[in-house]
Amino acid sequence: SESLGITQLRRDLQRIFDEVGVRAPSLNYEYSDFEEAKIKKVKVSFNITASYFSLKRFIDTIEKFPRFLIIEKVDFLDTDNQSGGFRLSFALAGYYDT
Repeated sequence: SESLGITQLRRDLQRIFDEVGVRAPSLNYEYSDFEEAKIKKVKVSFNITASYFSLKRFIDTIEKFPRFLIIEKVDFLDTDNQSGGFRLSFALAGYYDT
């Protein structure tokens, strides 16, 4: 069902954040229907702060995740020259049957 798919996506994202050790203080969700294909797209936008190695691990975890998640956008918002950390804006998309 639709609500089950959205709930599972939220759990999957939290699992990824916990596994990698990054936090996203707020998540913004956008929903799109593809009625002909009978699928729904959920786009999740958020900001994170991460080191280079955390960023690399975050992307790797998403790409290897057993459910279908796509990185749609990554923007580098700021860099900390002293720590080498990045502040990034991400947009991920998940798809499920309706």
